[in-house]
Amino acid sequence: MFRRAFLVVIVVLIASASSVVPAWARESADQLIKKGLELRKRGDDLGALPLFDEAYRIAPTPRAAAQRAFCAQALGRWTQVEADLTEALKSPDDAWVKKNRAAIDESLRVAKTKVAVIEVVGDPPGSEVLVNGKAVGQLPLASPVRIEAGEIDVELRADGHRPATKTLRVDGGQYQRVVVRADADVPAPPPAPTPTSATPAPAPNVSVYVTQTNPSGTVTSRPEPVSAARRAPKWVSWGLGAVSLGVGVYGIARYRGLLDDFNADCAFDQMGAIYAPTGSTRTMKSCETLRDDYRSARTIGIVGLAGAGALTITGLLFYIAEPRSDSRTAFSCTPDVSSLHLSLGCSLRF
Repeated sequence: MFRRAFLVVIVVLIASASSVVPAWARESADQLIKKGLELRKRGDDLGALPLFDEAYRIAPTPRAAAQRAFCAQALGRWTQVEADLTEALKSPDDAWVKKNRAAIDESLRVAKTKVAVIEVVGDPPGSEVLVNGKAVGQLPLASPVRIEAGEIDVELRADGHRPATKTLRVDGGQYQRVVVRADADVPAPPPAPTPTSATPAPAPNVSVYVTQTNPSGTVTSRPEPVSAARRAPKWVSWGLGAVSLGVGVYGIARYRGLLDDFNADCAFDQMGAIYAPTGSTRTMKSCETLRDDYRSARTIGIVGLAGAGALTITGLLFYIAEPRSDSRTAFSCTPDVSSLHLSLGCSLRF
């Protein structure tokens, strides 16, 4: 009995010691919070957030958690707002929490209308689950995923399976079950053997001649006409090259327009993260969408122009390799014994 009571006392003392924040840590955290509030007054919420993060790391007090949540709310990061305010309210008897309880409750109420909950299930077990490109665990997930409302992408990745993605829209306060299944990656069948012809095809740049014998016994030759099918590849290549050029020009023009829109309403911070500056008509989410759009347009433009060049060169190679039906070469020599002189006359025709 005495031993059990002693253990309980030790556990209580350890828990109490771990919950006490040293005075120097509180002072450092307070200084960081003060600097963060000054930045927020000047409208620099993005610059203030790292200061609140550091303050909470040094001294994880309810005040530090709530101030970080208020800053995240200004930036539209609602899952962080909900988590930090919930953490702050775990200490309802804290003096700062009591003083600002009304503001905390109102911000938490708004955050819950902006956050949705999804339960991801599917196959195969052990698949990596990504929500909006961020890994959240492996199937089966230990708990549902809290995500900001709007359009989301849920992706499964597993060895030996093709990636599976499902895109859906969830509303704030909604709980939705998402089922995603990744199909096994079946190897492609080997290519069928190319049938061989008994008659070898003529070599490129070699004219084909048909020989015939006249009734007089003279052997003559004439070039075999080149069929239209053998002239078609170069026109197909040049036609596709023209289409690819149009796609490339369109992609570059769209890229420049979207980039101008992004530079007008959005910006990158020093850490490379996207944000919507004060006074911008866009949100951080729309800025990220705009960035993805201009990157896709740039890729389309580059691929289109590169494809146009490659197809043009391919058509030129087909043209060079195309046989010529009118390319004939003849060489002949005739002896001349007139006027008691012996001479030899030769001619070359091509």
